[in-house]
Amino acid sequence: MDGGSGPCLTVPFLRELLRNLNSFRALYENEGVDTISGPDGSEMSLWDIEYLREQCSPPNVSVRQADVIELCIVQGYREREVARILGVGSNTPVAIYATKGLTRIIKLIDDGELPRYRNLSIGGS
Repeated sequence: MDGGSGPCLTVPFLRELLRNLNSFRALYENEGVDTISGPDGSEMSLWDIEYLREQCSPPNVSVRQADVIELCIVQGYREREVARILGVGSNTPVAIYATKGLTRIIKLIDDGELPRYRNLSIGGS
């Protein structure tokens, strides 16, 4: 966000932003819209979401967390399919890796470790 503040991110909100990233890209490509408004009036740009997606990788999160975020959330694979791709039992609840990774990203934001993004809940301007 170029040093600015963004809406207060939570794990569920970040998950939905990443889950809808491909649709948001299509909206930008087809209509030129690169900013969406949330129900609270806050705005989020496609570029903010792309930046946050880039941060969902090592060393910010583990390799396993990054893989599950990409496959389950961004690409929309079912949890069982992701478990198979990762070579673990199909009944393994791999989505917990995504939740832990997204929680880590929120913590990095809250701690000021991602300089292009700050949560409004911690005194953003």
